[in-house]
Amino acid sequence: NWRKFEKSLAIIEILVGLSLIILLIYGWSSIFSYMIENGQTTWSKISILKLIRNAHFIFLSGAMGLVSGILLLKEKKLGWILSTSSWIVYCLVTSLIFWKLEKADGPFNTQNYVLSGLLILIFLIMAGVLTLKPFRLKYKPDSKSWISIAVITLVFLIDKLLIK
Repeated sequence: NWRKFEKSLAIIEILVGLSLIILLIYGWSSIFSYMIENGQTTWSKISILKLIRNAHFIFLSGAMGLVSGILLLKEKKLGWILSTSSWIVYCLVTSLIFWKLEKADGPFNTQNYVLSGLLILIFLIMAGVLTLKPFRLKYKPDSKSWISIAVITLVFLIDKLLIK
């Protein structure tokens, strides 16, 4: 049943979005706590603007996943557009992260290639499933919808590539 599958996909996307946001917050709080405990910095020296600049992409990706999952649960066309975009963004970002890690750290071992390939494949399948006929019939995407998906994806990709 496509309706149940859509609900499951929306819940998975909400969980992925929440996970990204929670891991971001946990990671930064752990780093700052360690630095403060070791006298490397104080809370007053931490720049909120630098934090936002360094963490905005993951936060926005997680927020997009969370919002798109909720809207997909409510069967909104915007949810379908954002959901399709977010799965493509997750795929592209995973590719870029592993490419940058390989470039910085040298060749990966087989497990890393398998893991990165599996994640990319899963994200592509999720995006691909949302473009299948039952979803196209339900959400009736027009050229504006497809352009929106492309623009959202490109904005995230350009942001990831250009903003360090």
